[in-house]
Amino acid sequence: MTRKYEFSRSLGMLARQISKGLGINLQEHFNKNGIDLDPISWSVISFLKKHPNRTQKEIVNFLWIDKVKVKRVVDKLEADGHVKREIHKTDKRYNLVKLTDKGNKFFETVVPLAENILNNAFEGFSKVEEEQLIDYMIRIKKNL
Repeated sequence: MTRKYEFSRSLGMLARQISKGLGINLQEHFNKNGIDLDPISWSVISFLKKHPNRTQKEIVNFLWIDKVKVKRVVDKLEADGHVKREIHKTDKRYNLVKLTDKGNKFFETVVPLAENILNNAFEGFSKVEEEQLIDYMIRIKKNL
């Protein structure tokens, strides 16, 4: 089936607006609660919490973020004590990025704030609708 482009219902535009809106709301919520953290840094911390001991390249590939941006974010998170880099045990060409104890505690402190933003975003959705939307978005991502 051929789809016709309709600007007001453009998947790319809506995805970008939703992503940007989530980031803006997250940043405002963090700032209001005295937390110095940007949405991309939060994404890196969240990724490492779910997928520990990853290379910067794996972070880049999963988050679809520029490698220079990921390096800068990891540098800052490392300076703040939230992550550390360690040389890969079997392949010395790679560093693994790991959450520190401080980073793990920080995640536990910040995750309720992120959950508040998600709750706001899904206001008026049933749990089934929420799960369906996420499943559809995952399917679209896989198609790309």
